[in-house]
Amino acid sequence: MTREHYDILICDEAHKLRRNYNLNTYAGNYKKTCERLGLDTSFDELDWILKQSDYQILFYDPKQRVSPTSIDTEYTKDRLNYTFGRFRPIVLDEQMRIKAGKGYVDYVYRILKQACSSFKSFSNYEFRLFDSFREMRDRLLEKEEKYGLCRLCTGYGWEWKSKKDKNAADIVLEGIEIQWNSCIVGWLYDETLKEEMGSVYSLHGLDLNFAGVVIGRELYYDEKEKKIKLNKDLYFDNTVKRGTSNEDILEYLKNVYAVLMTRGIEGTYVYVCDEGLRRYLKQFIPS
Repeated sequence: MTREHYDILICDEAHKLRRNYNLNTYAGNYKKTCERLGLDTSFDELDWILKQSDYQILFYDPKQRVSPTSIDTEYTKDRLNYTFGRFRPIVLDEQMRIKAGKGYVDYVYRILKQACSSFKSFSNYEFRLFDSFREMRDRLLEKEEKYGLCRLCTGYGWEWKSKKDKNAADIVLEGIEIQWNSCIVGWLYDETLKEEMGSVYSLHGLDLNFAGVVIGRELYYDEKEKKIKLNKDLYFDNTVKRGTSNEDILEYLKNVYAVLMTRGIEGTYVYVCDEGLRRYLKQFIPS
């Protein structure tokens, strides 16, 4: 993008455009790109797009913003208004991935935001809550053998031990040892890696046939206050965690799990580590 100017730039997943905040290993490349564009690091990736193109089409979903590293919704609107005087938003209502349709997507967000008051079922779609992780995994592997593109995924409720020790188990559930996805590019399509655990970083924007979502230890249900809460000590995504309030982390996490629960074309399986949260979700998810 830095080498030439474009008439039109189309940016999918624009809610993932980054600013200079908690960039970790990407910080060096970010700085170099800013320098090549004649900008300092106070500018963000949206600024890069605006500088390098005459017209822009951005696909932005505020409900899929999962990290404070990404530019936020109000900033994006203000930046576009400042540049152009006004911008023209077009709402895309149709849901093209999941067989259960837009109603399912809305339902998932309402469940996680605790804005759901009644149970809803979906025909032609396998949406199920499991009491046993082993049973869920076995069912998912059966679907993998039949359809392919079926993967486990979760938030960041476990450390990435295998990053340093290739033989270490990152996650242990019901005696089953699992490692985080060992690569990002091509991970979904490599059948030899089908028993690894994916995350929002390896699956964001991709389609599965069936998703096996593990809602990890970092979320629990407070029975007394009737609220979904964060256990920050069991949350290990430092890109999000560093300098972010508990309230904001919780909102990002709810978005993370909503994204993961809306990857599956044919179905979504859910296992919840916290028993209280599992009981809460049973009000809304068939088991």
